[in-house]
Amino acid sequence: SEDDGPEQRIRRRVTHAVVTMDHSDWVPKKIANAEDNRVKAVVLADKPHSVVSISNSFSELYQLQESMIVGRTMRAIFGPKTNEALFRNRLSLAKTGKTQNLDLWTCRADVSQVHVHVTLFPVMDDATISHVMVVFKEIPDHDREFFSRRSSAAWLAGAPEPLSPNQLSAGRPMPGQHGTLLQEAGGRDAGRREG
Repeated sequence: SEDDGPEQRIRRRVTHAVVTMDHSDWVPKKIANAEDNRVKAVVLADKPHSVVSISNSFSELYQLQESMIVGRTMRAIFGPKTNEALFRNRLSLAKTGKTQNLDLWTCRADVSQVHVHVTLFPVMDDATISHVMVVFKEIPDHDREFFSRRSSAAWLAGAPEPLSPNQLSAGRPMPGQHGTLLQEAGGRDAGRREG
């Protein structure tokens, strides 16, 4: 009717809509600075990539107080097994706006080694990538052999990340799949879909 406003006329005409969202490779600065129980550090995107903040979980894992690492580089957690060149390369790539992943040996303050999966998220502030949020996830002992056998060439070329032994045994779907691995292989519950 003519008494309807523009919103009501549009609602009447549109009965179905499809909304799609593209994955964003950057995070806003307020997310990077939030205390969210993740083991993380926020570093400057430009060299020398000084640490500007760490989470409480980071402090606990690495046995470092904020005053011991803020203003310094991530080298404070690097040990003899750390591939520093790979970390620096991924840090530089994160500045281009793409999230980066790598597995890295690091070191606690007591010099014990910690094997971690590292994700580097570009941090956007005022339409500029100003920082990088570095998130660490400790790799359990039983997964270390699996991750150490990963092909470096395939990993660097952007091949899909393989499932860990725990994911395989749990029958979890791979990203983009809707069923379990058993279903994908035509297993006994292949007719059901999980949602």
